Amino acid sequence: MIKPRTYLITLLLVILGLYYWYSISTPRKFNLKAHLYKYNTVKTQISHQRDSLRKTYQQASKTEKQVLVKHSQRYLQTSLGQKIFPYWYGTRWSYSGTTSSPRKGKVACGYFVTTTLQHAGFKLNRYRLAQQAASVIIRRLCEKKSIQTIGNNDTEKLIAYLRKQPDGMYILGLDTHVGFIEKRQGKLDFIHSSFSTRRRVVREPVINSLVISNSSIYVVGNLLANKKLVKHWLLKKKV
Repeated sequence: MIKPRTYLITLLLVILGLYYWYSISTPRKFNLKAHLYKYNTVKTQISHQRDSLRKTYQQASKTEKQVLVKHSQRYLQTSLGQKIFPYWYGTRWSYSGTTSSPRKGKVACGYFVTTTLQHAGFKLNRYRLAQQAASVIIRRLCEKKSIQTIGNNDTEKLIAYLRKQPDGMYILGLDTHVGFIEKRQGKLDFIHSSFSTRRRVVREPVINSLVISNSSIYVVGNLLANKKLVKHWLLKKKV
């Protein structure tokens, strides 16, 4: 015969087990308000860091300014790739989407690019720039010498080219699409508002992207290698 105390302990363990199973198997409701609050906090932190760097830059020697620009390049890549972009993953795509709030509303590919850059602190008109062709956006933001055009749907050539480039943040233009490529520790990821099957903002390996493999042309530019652009970010000048 089971003792009452043993029975109660067993029953309690069963209840706790069922509760644990229920808690991990039941999806939690997405808290949009908290999500946007955290995102705005990230934007504020980036802005404050930029202001601090700007004050240091304005009082620095020529050599020190060069060091600060390099630091800003690394900081911007981290801010975009690890702080700004993740909040946008899952935001729905629409050809006419213009939302400036991640996970709220819909965003087109061009608006994803210009809005995230604006939120990282670049002083630009996100509407006007987003409405341009991908090649125009790239020429506007990247140095001419860093821009490479590859035709004939030669995806292998694109990947081979990118593998030879340094780590950094790139902009990739396709037939009718635009997004970011981040190269970090040799790994190549495509971050974009995808019109493909998932129809949302995604981060995916370049080599696995159907959107990339289906394009007939590729225009790619190294965004943060443009020191003039980075200096404009530091000094809060219009891009």
